[in-house]
Amino acid sequence: MQRRVLIGGGMALAGGGLLLPNGAAVADQSTPNIGVVSVKDPQFGAIGDFRVDDTKAIQAAADYCYGPPSDPHGTAKVDANRNLQFPPGTYRITAPIKLAKLHGARIIGAGRFVTKIINVAGGPVFATNGCGYSHFEGMYLKASDKSAPVFDLNWDGTPGGPALQSNSFIDMLFDGGAVGIDIGAGDYMGSENIFINCFWIYSAVAGLKTSNFNALQNTVVGGNLQSCNIGIWVSRGSVCVIESVGFQLSKQWDIQVDNSANDTINVIGCRTESSNFVRVENGVHTYILGCTQFEAGPAGYFLRPGGCPTTVDRCVSVKGQISLSQWARLTVRGSSFARKDWLDYSPLNADQSIEIEDVQYGGTPNSKAGYSAARIAKQRITSAGVFNYATIPA
Repeated sequence: MQRRVLIGGGMALAGGGLLLPNGAAVADQSTPNIGVVSVKDPQFGAIGDFRVDDTKAIQAAADYCYGPPSDPHGTAKVDANRNLQFPPGTYRITAPIKLAKLHGARIIGAGRFVTKIINVAGGPVFATNGCGYSHFEGMYLKASDKSAPVFDLNWDGTPGGPALQSNSFIDMLFDGGAVGIDIGAGDYMGSENIFINCFWIYSAVAGLKTSNFNALQNTVVGGNLQSCNIGIWVSRGSVCVIESVGFQLSKQWDIQVDNSANDTINVIGCRTESSNFVRVENGVHTYILGCTQFEAGPAGYFLRPGGCPTTVDRCVSVKGQISLSQWARLTVRGSSFARKDWLDYSPLNADQSIEIEDVQYGGTPNSKAGYSAARIAKQRITSAGVFNYATIPA
């Protein structure tokens, strides 16, 4: 018994007699109600060849998926949302794509080097006013305006959406601008955002910046920050975990924390090729574990804590120094520093101490000096002086 299945556009007969769908017919068909909207759909008309200005087409597609900024879907009409998709292409825009009261949105490209959106004029690539529980993936975003963020993750405090929180950014590349992504510059929220395997490059101010005291509990996992003025800048708020991140050639610091919100920061398994790795101020408790500093540039600092209880554990620095302010409290364990002047501190206050255990200096295990460098087995430094529990000489 012979069976034939007919599909709307017809079937093509393969060499062995197997019926296959006709390619052109299938390509012309669209599956209804799947909830995915392409910016290249003819009703919007984005081209993605970097010659045509795609601003209006992309904005129209975004408005269709999430409502226009003047009448967004927000929380009340969240079930009207559609996934916004950017097929392969380089999309030239001349104004920011504006998104308001995003609730559970999904905006997805074809990969960070496959889908590119470049604002050749002023302002960001994307600018949000309220954004929560949303997902951004697989896009290269570039802003030519050195006074604007590439992605302005923002909210003005008005109701109608999920505020500004709990967003995911995966396989994204942020190029140029003042800041790669600025979180909460409008002074409202910006918490619980996570960045997984993202890349920041050539940001004039900082790659990632948190900008208000409620921009809390942000997380960066994997990825890279390269040739930014500051890599990750916690101006206010917090980035609680920075794990397995690479840094190269930051002009000031890879990580700078100015916040004083009774928070902690955990820097785990990172590698830097910048002169200055971590600077922390205002009492933020800091834990640096398993990090490596191998500078491509001049010697600088591995760590400068200011008034911060700080622990450095199982780290290696070739050219970096730990330099303490008057109020810092420091513990260093199981670490190696190639510099002989690896630790610099002013006279300590009565409630300040430095605890050192199993620290090698004047050479690292992989340097020419190797294990011939000096090693401190256990030492405590206070305002009363230096007490060596045991010292292993060179």
